[in-house]
Amino acid sequence: TNMSNTYLRIVQIILGIIAIGLSLYVILNPALALAYMITILSIILIITGIERIVHGLSSSESASKTSKIGNIILGIIGIGFGVLVATYPGFTTGFLLTLMALGLLFIGVARVITGLSQKDIAKWLKIFLVISGSFAIVASIIVFAVPLIGVILLALIISISLLVIGIDSITQGISGRKIRLTKQ
Repeated sequence: TNMSNTYLRIVQIILGIIAIGLSLYVILNPALALAYMITILSIILIITGIERIVHGLSSSESASKTSKIGNIILGIIGIGFGVLVATYPGFTTGFLLTLMALGLLFIGVARVITGLSQKDIAKWLKIFLVISGSFAIVASIIVFAVPLIGVILLALIISISLLVIGIDSITQGISGRKIRLTKQ
């Protein structure tokens, strides 16, 4: 089991390096990346799915059976979505852009409402919420009106997420444990 644990950690490090490489490619070459965004997204989903499966298989003895099985199932789902994204690229792009624009719209409206209606928060925070909410609303309208801008924004969001996943995977592979973002 020690040898298989070493093997799984090496796989995590390799997947992390690939994830970081892809994310940097998208960040540094957004115009080129746009042409390949769906392919990159499907690769990201497949890599992330494999990483979850590896994590589920390599979890320590103290990890619950539910956690291990959950990671494996999430990995399989991620791989499945990766294959679907590659199979239906046009639908995927439109769907993701619509979700992103709707998400920005809802977040923006919620921030503006909070900024205008909350009585017990500082005036500067109210102003900040209204301004940031307004920016989110305008950004969502721009994404709906000019889908190319939405695609660029989506590519950057995905690549930043992939960068974080890659760093996490490498850290797990090197240290043998998950990054903790909070004090325990």
